[in-house]
Formats: sequence, C-alpha cells, structure tokens
Amino acid sequence: MNRAPKALFAVGLLSLLSSACSSGVSPDKSSRRTLPSAYVEGSFVVTSDVTTSDAKLAAATKSAGDALGCSVGAPDRINWGDQAQDASGVLSEAMLNTYNVRFAGCDFSKEGTRAILDKLSTDSSVLSAETEALASSTPVRENDSLKRLEDHLGLIQRDKACSEAESSGEPVIVAVVDSGVFTGHPDLKDVMLRDPNGHVIGANFVGTGAQMPPDQDFEDQNGHGTHVAGLIGAAANNAQGVVGVGACANVRIMPVRVMNEKGRGSSIEIERGVKWAADHGAQIINLSLGFTADIFGEGTSRDFARSIYEEMAQRDVVVFAAAGNDGYTNGSADPETDGAIRYDFPASYDHVISVAATDSNGILADFSNRGPRVDIAAPGSRVLSTLITGDYGRMSGTSMATPVAAGAYALALATARAGLGNVDRVDRETAERIIKASTADGVTLPSADVEAGGVIDAEKMVAAMKAKFPKAQPKADESTPPASAQPSAAQPIAAQPIAAQPIAAQPAVLPEPVQEAASFVGLAANSQPDYPQAVAVKNLPEGAAAVYFYWGKATWAFAKSPVKDGIATASGRWYLYGNRTLKAVAYSKTGAKLGTVALDLEGY
Repeated sequence: MNRAPKALFAVGLLSLLSSACSSGVSPDKSSRRTLPSAYVEGSFVVTSDVTTSDAKLAAATKSAGDALGCSVGAPDRINWGDQAQDASGVLSEAMLNTYNVRFAGCDFSKEGTRAILDKLSTDSSVLSAETEALASSTPVRENDSLKRLEDHLGLIQRDKACSEAESSGEPVIVAVVDSGVFTGHPDLKDVMLRDPNGHVIGANFVGTGAQMPPDQDFEDQNGHGTHVAGLIGAAANNAQGVVGVGACANVRIMPVRVMNEKGRGSSIEIERGVKWAADHGAQIINLSLGFTADIFGEGTSRDFARSIYEEMAQRDVVVFAAAGNDGYTNGSADPETDGAIRYDFPASYDHVISVAATDSNGILADFSNRGPRVDIAAPGSRVLSTLITGDYGRMSGTSMATPVAAGAYALALATARAGLGNVDRVDRETAERIIKASTADGVTLPSADVEAGGVIDAEKMVAAMKAKFPKAQPKADESTPPASAQPSAAQPIAAQPIAAQPIAAQPAVLPEPVQEAASFVGLAANSQPDYPQAVAVKNLPEGAAAVYFYWGKATWAFAKSPVKDGIATASGRWYLYGNRTLKAVAYSKTGAKLGTVALDLEGY
C-alpha cells in the first residue's frame, strides 16, 4: 500500500471560531480542546467578545502569559483587506475581533501549548483560541510514464455533462488557494482570470502573516497548485495537452498563493487568501490542503463552525476541500494519543464540501480519509494534469479529487447562470444539495466509507441545475398578427361605415399611487457610520424576490437576502470601512434584474 505522508496542516483549538454574530450576545464557549500535530510555536489566533476592547484583550493575554512565565506581545488584529492597515469590505463581528497573539519564553511542547490554550480559556474576554496552524499540500506522487489518458473524465461522465451544459457567456471564477499557479503553462495561460489590461488577477499571502498586505508573486514554486488548476480548467480544443473538467464552460482560474515552495503554509494566511478570493469575485474556492486535529473534551453543536466559512456561505461562495490522505475515519480514536479523536480540517468545517478520493473504477483509495463530515468522492488516484515544467504528469491524493469535483460544479454553475440571467451564483443551500445528490450509479460508496453520497456524476449535476434553473425561451413577437390576419396587397381594404354608438358615461379615472423610491433604511448619503450596521433596503419594486448587497466596487459583501413586504435585510450587522458605495440589486424569482439602489458613504 502506497500511503501519503501524514498531512502536516495542524490546528490547536479551544473552540472553533463561531459564525458571524447578529447581536452583541456572545456565543457559548465549547468545552473541546484540540492538540495539534504541527503548529507555529508561540503563535495563537484569538477571537474576543464583541464588547472587549483591545486594551482588555491585551491584559487578558498578558495575564495568561504571566501565569505561565511567558512574555506576550500586543494582540494584532488580523488584516482581512488588500492594503496595510486595511479593513476593506465588510466583516462579521467574529472576524473583525480575531487577533494574532505571540507568546515567547514558554514551553511550546504539546503539553505546554495545551496549557496556554487552557489558560486563555479562563478569561471571559476570550471566545476562542487556537495555534497558528502549519499547512501542507502533500499529494501522493507517481513516477509512471505520461500516457495522456485522463481516466477520471470518463468516471464522472464529464463529456456527457459538456454536451448538456449551457453558459451565460460570463466567466465562472474558481480560486485555486494553493501553492500558486504557473500562469504561462501552454494549457493554462488562456484560462487565467485577467483584468482589462491583460494582467492575471491573483495574490500571494506567503510570508504576510496576520497584517502585511498580499503581493503579486503568485507564480507556483512547488507544482501542486499548477496540477490542481489544470484539473479544473486546462484549456480545451487547443490541440495539445490535457483538458480540465470545467473547460467546456467559460471557467477562469484565480491563483491565490498561500503555500511556499515546500508546500507548507500558515492557517492565518490561508484564511486571508480565502477572504481575498471571495472579495475579488470567486464563486468557487478550491482548498487542496488539510490538517489532522486530535480533539479532547465534549463538543457542542457549534464545534464545526468557523467564521470565515460562515461568511463564504452567506455570500453563496462554494468551498471544496480535500478530505485528507491519512487513510483514517473521521471521529476515530488516535492510537498515539489516549482519549483523543481525530478529524480533518478545513474539510470538516460547516459549509465546506469535503472530497474523498477514489481510483479510476470508483473504489475508495486506501490513502483517503473517510467517515463523518466527508460529503462526496471523486477520482484522485494517478490523475493526469499540468506541471510547472510546462509538461504533464500524474499525481494522487484527495488534493486531486477536490479540483475534479470543483470543476464539475463549475460546469453546473455555468448552466444554472444561463437560466438565472444576471445572478452570478446559486444560493448555497441549493448548491450543496445538488452537489451531494449528484452521484454515479453503480459506484456509490458505502456509508462506512463516505458519510453522504458517493462518486460525483457531472452529467447529473448539470441536469439538476438545468431543471432547477431552466433557460427562458424567447417569446414570439405578439405585436405582429398572424399571416392569416394580414390584408393582402392585391385586395384593398374597403372603407367600412361606422355605426353611431351612444357614449356611455365613464367613471372618473383615479391616478395610480406613486411608489416611494427604494432606499436604504437609516442611512444617508455621505454619512459616517462608526458602529455595526443592520443593512436593509425598503420600498423595493413589485415582484422583487431577492436582493444582493455590495460594498465597494465589484466587491461581494453580503448574502442574498429574501424580500418580505418590500424590505430586504442582510443577515448580521456589518462594519462599513472606507469611502465606498453601498449598493443593493433587486431580482425577481426568475432572476430578472429589477433595479439598483446605491448610496455613497464615507464609512468608518
């Protein structure tokens, strides 16, 4: 049996970060403790209560350090924006109150690190604390010769899906949050997301930590991300190389580099990369990386919630993540640690599609993780794709299965958008339901191996989207009468006498009531809101069924919100930073755009 090296993406959790808060009430803490297998020594991610000041949090972390004989630096609020000291866009309160805290001079063994987490948990100012994780993208590499055979395409019915797929013409943007992408590869250069000047849109977070802005050094120095990108969208019909699963649709790759040349990265930088990708238009995010966590204590219903992925769900961004290459069942006991159970993250977080790997026959690969919180499976053994050498080669792992699944959903999303009109994504609940239900006949894996569903079937996924969001058929021009009703040029129309008719009394015509213009509730132009806002728009046009909110130019800000009694309200409360435009766009049930309301704000 050829096993992958144990994944080195590890995390130490007091409790997983909670979802976006809709009020100032603090969520209950979890009693769970998580002991990581690898981490950045002395670096912790701490989430504070919304009422906690920076000074109070600094005092709480210093107190924990003093009790253990450590020195502690001032908490650094994690920068979720593009620039230095930038908090662009809108953030949930949980994300806004997330800090990087560094301890020095302590015992950073597993026992010592656990003691720090325990000590931090005793202060009411701290909602959650975890070590800064080390991540590793570790595929199972194969040295067999290149045969240019893409067996995985047949197993998932990709070509049949392409024959059924439709497109609105607008690109489906898939962010490869990985080791970067070799953007000059012959099979990738034409499918990269580019700005109007032809420059690739991407970012590099390697080495930026919690505060530094990203740069443009997103070229792959490891090879993993390039292989992943090719599986999603390597160009079709270019008479060379391989073809990506989503290449028959207008799929564009956004490279976000979070892993270094050794294939390792920081959990803080990865999550900042996820946020950046969503802010810059990605509808799908691929995370071919994972970590093993040993969990102690009793869990709660919030154990698998994490604020960054809660926010992705609110934005209807679909996230796919590798289930892991350790060959174990989630929730099983770790034989090396008494009393601990293991799960793989980020794949096990809520609102993340966890992808297991099979061989080309649909049999679960021995290296693939499985069990609770694994959602689907896809081919991931000896899969052919693009390399940073400009050539092609095979790799294996759940890292490869994940982009196969993401590429299939890109086809389905392109098809849905053909029926949705101006709406550029499917609501998250519908997307998750269709993805998990679209599995291949005859190769469904047993529930002991994969908790929900089996090997994906791209043809079924596309068909389900087409049925859910049918493309509107053009209506006949009713202004032109049928041919039988048209007068013949050879037959002049004879004048007809008009019979005198008495004029009936007509009722008085009352003017139609004038509908008040749509507007934002409680916000005025050029105002400076300096506290969390409940963002809502009122007096929406008749027929409005849903509203999408935006903050800033081309920045996706809020979730799709339903309309009730002419009012749509974004869930949660939001900080509005910078001089930007708040915008609400209303759509009908069929996806027709009904109108836009915009308001310029000076912000906080």
